[in-house]
Amino acid sequence: MTSTGRIYTFADAWDGRAWVLQQTVNPSKTNNNLSGVACTSATDCTAAGGYAGPGSVALSLVERYSAGR
Repeated sequence: MTSTGRIYTFADAWDGRAWVLQQTVNPSKTNNNLSGVACTSATDCTAAGGYAGPGSVALSLVERYSAGR
């Protein structure tokens, strides 16, 4: 998702009827991305990507979704 030249992460979860936007972490004020996702079940997923750290150094970003936790 982008807004005025900034790149933000986003994730959706299916609640059985509709997709619901989930809260995600965006550590950089300008450049964040989630590049892939792997799910071990319908309720346990991990996404990986990166973000621009201090001095625009590329850093890893990993987020986990687990329903009921």
